[in-house]
Amino acid sequence: MDAVFPGGGAKRGFAYFFRGDEYCRFDWAANSLSANYPKKFGPNWHATGAFTAGIDGEIPGLRGFGTKSYLFRTATAVVNREGHPVTPGARARTVSAPVYARYDYDSEKFEFTVTDPFEVVSIWQGLLPLLDAGAATDIALDWISRTLGTLNAGPPTPATAAALGHHFAMTGALDPAVIVTVTARLGEIQARLAAIPDRFQWTPGMVPPARTSQGVLTEVGDGFSTFHGPNGRGRGAHP
Repeated sequence: MDAVFPGGGAKRGFAYFFRGDEYCRFDWAANSLSANYPKKFGPNWHATGAFTAGIDGEIPGLRGFGTKSYLFRTATAVVNREGHPVTPGARARTVSAPVYARYDYDSEKFEFTVTDPFEVVSIWQGLLPLLDAGAATDIALDWISRTLGTLNAGPPTPATAAALGHHFAMTGALDPAVIVTVTARLGEIQARLAAIPDRFQWTPGMVPPARTSQGVLTEVGDGFSTFHGPNGRGRGAHP
């Protein structure tokens, strides 16, 4: 399943299960799947553009927004240095970034979509930076684990030696001392990442993209999502 969420408004008696461009509807009162499903999402929900398939998640509206559903998915966008959509060009960058739309269950219509990655981050205050921080930690730990596994497996293969030589701008034979130093430094970074506290906090207006008070908490700012994180929109983005 790509996404699962409850219905609202006139559809509050149902739950919806999405995969690709299809969906199924579960009827709570009947305690069973509704007949004649799965169906195509696009034509049955009157979806267009980026929201005809590939829904990644949903946030149900509450209180005065109880008939609304906010659908999220990852889409490809061409953006400028500030992260706003632009036409392709020399200074543009293609990124994968979150977009969202608001659907009304009673009218059965999409009311609007927001496809500017920068706006999505600013509208949903704190949501994307915290999600990106978790993903970045997982990505970094995976990279380091796989690299250490390769370095500890024995003498480096020609491909590994070439990669290390390129990364550290070395010429000639690979110095074994380099492998020892790199392994030690990666082990230190791995230990620091593993020690990141469970508490993450979004801090509005923070200048650095993120900072950790060891043993206390990790603060994440909007800049982590708009420029630096795994979904960063700026040039040279990285976890």
